[in-house]
Amino acid sequence: QWIGIDKSEKAIEITMQKLARVENKLFNQLDFDSLEIIDKMSRTG
Repeated sequence: QWIGIDKSEKAIEITMQKLARVENKLFNQLDFDSLEIIDKMSRTG
């Protein structure tokens, strides 16, 4: 019984880590795009 609980907790932990990594990737990409847009706007401004 305990082993099953342990495994599912580990699985949740791994899933959360994967999600965090994906979110980081997306956030960094969005951040980069936003900075580029702001940079272009400030140059034309």
